[in-house]
Amino acid sequence: MDVEPIQSLAFSMHGRPKLYALLLGSGVSRAAGVMTGWEVVLDLAGKLMAMSGEKASDPHKWYRGKYKSDPDYSDLIERIAPTPAERQQVLRRYFEPDPADEADALRRPTAAHRAIADLAKRGFVKVIVTTNFDRLIESALREAGVEPMVLSSSDDIAGMMPLDHTNCCVLKLHGDYLDERIRNTTDELSKYPASLNRLLDRIFQDYGLVVCGWSGEWDVALRKAIRRAKSRRYTTYWTAYGDLSDEAERVTQAREARVIKIESADRFFEDLSNLVRSIEDYATPHPLSVRATVAQCKRFLARDEDRIRLADLVDSTGEEALNDLADLPALSDFDGAALTNRMRRCEGICGKLLAIAVEASYWSRDTQVDAWRNTIERFFQGTPEAGGKLSHVVGSYPAILLAYALGIGAIAASRSENLAMVLAFPTGRDIQSWSQGMDMKTEEEVAQRLGEMLNIARSTTERLQALEGMERHYFPMNDWLFQSLREHTTGLIPSDGRYERMFDRMEVLISLSCGLRVNKDRGELPPWFPPGCFRYRKENFNATTQEIEDSLSKEGDDSPFVASIS
Repeated sequence: MDVEPIQSLAFSMHGRPKLYALLLGSGVSRAAGVMTGWEVVLDLAGKLMAMSGEKASDPHKWYRGKYKSDPDYSDLIERIAPTPAERQQVLRRYFEPDPADEADALRRPTAAHRAIADLAKRGFVKVIVTTNFDRLIESALREAGVEPMVLSSSDDIAGMMPLDHTNCCVLKLHGDYLDERIRNTTDELSKYPASLNRLLDRIFQDYGLVVCGWSGEWDVALRKAIRRAKSRRYTTYWTAYGDLSDEAERVTQAREARVIKIESADRFFEDLSNLVRSIEDYATPHPLSVRATVAQCKRFLARDEDRIRLADLVDSTGEEALNDLADLPALSDFDGAALTNRMRRCEGICGKLLAIAVEASYWSRDTQVDAWRNTIERFFQGTPEAGGKLSHVVGSYPAILLAYALGIGAIAASRSENLAMVLAFPTGRDIQSWSQGMDMKTEEEVAQRLGEMLNIARSTTERLQALEGMERHYFPMNDWLFQSLREHTTGLIPSDGRYERMFDRMEVLISLSCGLRVNKDRGELPPWFPPGCFRYRKENFNATTQEIEDSLSKEGDDSPFVASIS
């Protein structure tokens, strides 16, 4: 069975986020009751005719007869409303809902606008080119938490931020309805300024194109710009309600476009957004796949002679997760929904690896834990070295998840040697910034790197509280980890109460392990230990520290806690 064009588009959009530009015409805003620019001109001409006390069946012909030229948007506006304030009031009724009527459903973002905004928020759409004067797409984007860079004039283009550095760009080819410089006449639509042509050349050359609601019939300069682009790296998709116009047919042939027959712009963009979301959901490992991988891991753990197979399983599962993580689009929006979605996508991608990490750390003997060395190092090497603090936290999240999964398995099995080995794995990075400028060349270990990441997360508490359900949490990153890892531990730790105690014990030992490594090089500086949920679950903290003190007093250096953190 052939793949339908919209399905092909969804696959392409998911596989190469932000590399498809949308070209939106008046058909996208038609469902909102917004007039086209020419319809506004004719309506204004009719009003001017009525104010003149004259009557005619065709305002266009009347205007030509009276003023010896075709009706022009700017001239009409100036004749009807002399001042800028008056002009704005006249135009708002064409493009904005009636402020006195809350039930007015017209001139508001439609399902198409909201679906496009959802694609932009999830990181799949970056460039939106539109011939429309209205502000419906900007409104939908802002309602979704996306602040676009809006370009509606040559001045905007001259001062624009580079597209590569932009989260979302809306290019209004023919201007904004409150700007008298809008392009509307045949002459204005036949040629564009050089700056606009250069920008369009780049967009149509570098991006794939999805056309919706544009007939291609009147906009001569836009047709020329599309046909100028020689690149065919990404497919052009052209949606159509019915038969294409002759001009649209020529453009689609020139671009080798795939035509998608649609019922409406609303239905098309809703279907496209849902298809992309379905592909996202499919990327999360199926529970049966996870269980099969865990069962395979257990078989390899049962026999020492399968240690090579175990290492191969860990390597391949880690490689699969790293490849999928690398395909995630850069997260430039850090609002609550976007942040929550990114964390959950990371958890879904790493789900299979986390499941076998908990099991392997629980059951492994000394020689078997070593199978995780390469995977741990690669995960920690993949975390960002630059960018803001929250970017660092988001980029580090998969590595933190993996270290915690291995840690909780070791703690649940009382395998202090396994925890010690995990925390002592090198991360492939020299220690930086821990010792206030002291010259250190020691290779950083997992314990130190975890401490650094948790400390950075602590410094971004207010922003991490935007995560779903974390609004009132004092340590949102630690509490989020506590909740996220629970599903992978239920088979080994059925009791929620015991899981909480094991998690807090692990965080205490991670904090101690990091503190011992870091504080020995801090000289006269006060000792420092990374935070954890144990800071406010005092009962678990007191029980763990008391157990450590009792063990040290009885067993000294032979205490399993010494082995855990040294």
